[in-house]
Amino acid sequence: MAGLRGEAGQSGRAETSNAGDAALPYRLVVTPIYEYVLELERRNPDRDIAVLVPELVETRWLYYLLHSQRATALKMILYRKGNRRIIVINVPWYFSS
Repeated sequence: MAGLRGEAGQSGRAETSNAGDAALPYRLVVTPIYEYVLELERRNPDRDIAVLVPELVETRWLYYLLHSQRATALKMILYRKGNRRIIVINVPWYFSS
């Protein structure tokens, strides 16, 4: 765990680890969100559920391909596992540098 926090190891240098980056909780956002939405749908059978999905808008198509496609993955899962009561709303997010 010390390597993930950048703390000094036995050598006195800060250690970093890329091996466990994929398992870090902040990277696992799609599954908890769609599970929460499906749970809301089950608990509220008489209501529609609206999900706002922010989607990064890039100035160049290459930049769009380089970024993670979490928004697309979340939308696809909600379309496939949800029903007509789940409404997916795309919200463009313009990030200026």
